[in-house]
Amino acid sequence: MHFICPICKQELMVTHRTLSCKQGHSFDIAKSGYYPLYLSQKKEHGDNAQLVQARIHFLEQDHYLFLKEEIIDCFKQYPITSCMDLGCGEGYYTRALPCNEVVGFDLSKKAIDYAQKKDKKHQYVVSSIFSLPLKEHSIDAALTIFAPLAKEEILRILKPNGYLIFVSPAEDHLIELKEYLYEKAYR
Repeated sequence: MHFICPICKQELMVTHRTLSCKQGHSFDIAKSGYYPLYLSQKKEHGDNAQLVQARIHFLEQDHYLFLKEEIIDCFKQYPITSCMDLGCGEGYYTRALPCNEVVGFDLSKKAIDYAQKKDKKHQYVVSSIFSLPLKEHSIDAALTIFAPLAKEEILRILKPNGYLIFVSPAEDHLIELKEYLYEKAYR
């Protein structure tokens, strides 16, 4: 996978426990192995620890196993060797992807740290999906499950004739919960 510097867009090289570019920008690789490539002054961004733990608890009960199996089947139908999972969270779907090179991206350090600890086979990166630290036209497939569609970035990093799998909730997704929580439920 060819990562680029989020500051100057030059190629990043891995040396010891650091990612660095020729311009001298460097990023220390986290203890668990994920790459922290999101530029922000805020200490925390993305989902907090409580949300991450709740989602881990829910997903590990395999309520969405049917979806994970369907996604795996989709990947097996096409010649995909490199894939990125945008908004991967804790890596529930990412871990299952049958590709040689898989990278999961999310803004939540807590989610990415968990994903990287649980899955040593794939790489995880703290990054915005709207400014991916990847070379242009370098990925065979993009996967986005219940996350915003970063269309321009996906088009930038996908190889010609690349694949996109996009899973979005239906209009009435969680409508009962919204009706309970809000005076006027929105779709």
